[in-house]
Amino acid sequence: HDRLMRCSDYDVAYVCPKCGSVLTPQANGRAQAGFLGSLRGEEGDPWECPPCSRKEKKLVRCHPLPIPWVFRYLACELAAMNVKMQIHVADRAKEVSLSVDPWKGRVD
Repeated sequence: HDRLMRCSDYDVAYVCPKCGSVLTPQANGRAQAGFLGSLRGEEGDPWECPPCSRKEKKLVRCHPLPIPWVFRYLACELAAMNVKMQIHVADRAKEVSLSVDPWKGRVD
């Protein structure tokens, strides 16, 4: 745990699981058009990656990831120099559920 991040530099970035970008995710206001809250773009709405959503022809939801603000700044500076930063995210709950044998230790 980084004290600087927890005390002053904490930020939540949304990361696209397909392209790994922290710069392209946007709040999705049309996810549930019936709700007034989703039209306002309140926090908690699903975030999407528009380039990947267009490519996949379906909504690509992004994952929240705690990062230091300086990391987001680095990603912007590198993007200005035409360098793409990718973050590879994994669904740990899915990995754990696939690696656990539900029948292990079971007595019939």
